[in-house]
Amino acid sequence: MGTNSDSSFRARLARAEDLVTYISGFENYGPPRPEETIESMKALIRTLFDVNANVAARQKDYSTAVDVRFNAFWKVDNSVQKLIVQIRAAVEAQFGKKSTEAAIVNRIIKRMREIRIRKAPANLETPAGQTAASRSDRKFGTLTHFFNDIVTTIENTAGYDSTNERVKKQTLKDTAANLSLLNAEVAKKEQELKSASDHRLLQYAELKLRADRIKAYVKGFYGMKSQEYELIKGMRF
Repeated sequence: MGTNSDSSFRARLARAEDLVTYISGFENYGPPRPEETIESMKALIRTLFDVNANVAARQKDYSTAVDVRFNAFWKVDNSVQKLIVQIRAAVEAQFGKKSTEAAIVNRIIKRMREIRIRKAPANLETPAGQTAASRSDRKFGTLTHFFNDIVTTIENTAGYDSTNERVKKQTLKDTAANLSLLNAEVAKKEQELKSASDHRLLQYAELKLRADRIKAYVKGFYGMKSQEYELIKGMRF
């Protein structure tokens, strides 16, 4: 799903293409800097297409990582949300509902259920989006920590065993390790998206700088009342 930010960048790119079309038709167009020549502006537009595509690709990777992590905790049949129910049942079946082992596991599960999770936001280009993503990451990190506490408790409980493959000691250790990997993958994709977005901001800042220079040159060379300046003076980047 595209964001308002994406739409804004696409709109600016479309205006940049219009700007190049206009100046290509100006007679004797010859700006003082090579950066504002027609060929240089066309090259910048190609770069802007590339950075937009890169952000879109990094956005997709990030969203996929966020979805996979969310599902691992909450959605799929073998999610942590469902798994902790099986763990509690296995402990209570083996050691009793009033046992110390059951009390420890239930206490951790209670704390896990107190954490309200939302997916990390798709748009990380705003301070609010970055804050929400950071908050989501911390909550998933806390859930992972609590799950590791359950696994450690069971691992250190003598005599624990289960016929349910999902809650065997080694399987639980593997699940805990996978949750850590999912958190790491989200962090990695989040950083890649932020880097791509930051690079795009720099390129569009360059577009604005060059467009302003072009306007100044056209106003000075063709005149403030000229048809050439009238065509481009209202363009915003």
